[in-house]
Amino acid sequence: MNGANTANEYVYDANGNLNKNITDIQYNFLNLPSQITFDDGSTIVYLYSADGTKLRTMHNINGTVTKTDYCGNVIYENDTATQLLTEAGYVSLNDNQYHYYLQDHQGNNRMVVDKNGTPEETNNYYPFGGVFASTGNIQPYKYNGKELDNKKGLNWYDYGARHYDAALRRFMTIDPMVEKYYNVAPYAYVGNNPIKLIDPDGKDWRIATEYNQVKHKIEYKITVNAVLYNNSDNANINMEKLSAAIQQQVNDTYNISGKDFEVKMNFNLRIASSVDEIGDNDHVFQVVNQADLGKSPNGIVQGKASTPGLNIKLGDIAVNNLLSGEDKRTAAHELGHTGGLHDLREDKYADNLMMQSYLIDRFGKDNNKSTKLDRNQIETIRDNYINNKLNQNSPKRSEWFRKYLVK
Repeated sequence: MNGANTANEYVYDANGNLNKNITDIQYNFLNLPSQITFDDGSTIVYLYSADGTKLRTMHNINGTVTKTDYCGNVIYENDTATQLLTEAGYVSLNDNQYHYYLQDHQGNNRMVVDKNGTPEETNNYYPFGGVFASTGNIQPYKYNGKELDNKKGLNWYDYGARHYDAALRRFMTIDPMVEKYYNVAPYAYVGNNPIKLIDPDGKDWRIATEYNQVKHKIEYKITVNAVLYNNSDNANINMEKLSAAIQQQVNDTYNISGKDFEVKMNFNLRIASSVDEIGDNDHVFQVVNQADLGKSPNGIVQGKASTPGLNIKLGDIAVNNLLSGEDKRTAAHELGHTGGLHDLREDKYADNLMMQSYLIDRFGKDNNKSTKLDRNQIETIRDNYINNKLNQNSPKRSEWFRKYLVK
């Protein structure tokens, strides 16, 4: 790979792990490297917690030992606190000085500046992370904001679940999510699309703006531009109050946080007084006559939506319950359908937003508490967006919806 005249620069172990001119690599039960041994006897030893979080790195390079401990956002070197990581950069604890990262759209640290804005380090990257020009080298967090270990010429980025070699444009171990992406090589970085995507943890790829480097969480940022339109015979509906109730419900439901992920919903709802004010790509919340929703043998129909699509219809009952504060889920449930989510029917999902209302009652649960969304559902919306499956079937273009939209 680098022009050396050796027969085999790279070999594979029994687990399919790629070995870079190193005499031995030992792996733990999570397939994370626990020790790397070089041909001159130098070693790098890693210590992890049970869930794979890196706690310590011990470098023994040419007889010089350096111990690095990772205690939350505080970094210790040889038992001395040296760095305090912050959302904007870090504090060097030997002199209590702030240093700030200037990042691009991928979270790459392109420049490090001091409190006065004076550049201390600059990095210019090839798309897959190789550095082609740089000045200064005062800290190790670089491409994607990941820690680069360049000791002994290793030059691996630590992504958590795997290590990445930017020169090869490949991870060094097999993708733990390989069965999900069977059509992509198990060592490939972000499906070979580094301009659009990043891989925050070595297991899955995400939209570039989704990973919070400090919180160590995936951030799913969803934006929905919606219009509220009264297409019913009731001209006395308080549309401002209804709009506020829908916005509150959607924000309460979709702005959620888990152990390793966070969802941020940017829900923009405006009121349209005529069809001409509705854009082709607007999600349309239509207020319709209850009779327009039809009937169901399972109970009263409060709303309908296209899956996926842009059209949502709310009947008189849902509107009245929203205005009175009794409804905590109908608008958010129907919005989920436009994102590609389907109704759930098993009792184990009784507290989920996409469970049908009549079944929640049947299972003896509270409708207004069945508002949960899980990470898989958020990823379904995300994947549908990436694959251009959302924002289809505009109510203004589709004849199927036109009978409900135009009186």
